[in-house]
Amino acid sequence: MLYPDLNGIFFDEGWHDCGPGNVFSKLYQTITQSTKDLYPGAITVLNPGATIPHCFEQSAETLVTFEGSYETYTTAYVPNNWNPTNTRKLWHIIYNVPHSQGAAVVTLALQRGAALVEITNGVTHNPYYTLADDAHMQQVRS
Repeated sequence: MLYPDLNGIFFDEGWHDCGPGNVFSKLYQTITQSTKDLYPGAITVLNPGATIPHCFEQSAETLVTFEGSYETYTTAYVPNNWNPTNTRKLWHIIYNVPHSQGAAVVTLALQRGAALVEITNGVTHNPYYTLADDAHMQQVRS
């Protein structure tokens, strides 16, 4: 297990449409609250992997508002049309990041309001089997 001390729920491929009367965002709020009531300290993450309407701001502790390739992130990124009240609300996940661009892409993510950033040089089909390697980490630290 890579992260044995983390507890919570990661809602992958989550909704990014509020629904009539915000029904979808309210559903995630209910699940988040129930999770936190049953498991104090649990973390909830909603990952639509794309821009998300403001109605979802309180639907989970963290919102993944970008999940995609380095190329898409640097050439076709679409931001949310709102800013969160909690600066640690947004998480960007970027794969296929060239070693030489690790620090630059982290800086770009921070400029775009994502306080949580995950990068990997892994490529599709499942780039998340590859954690950032030493070359990435050294480049980001410098």
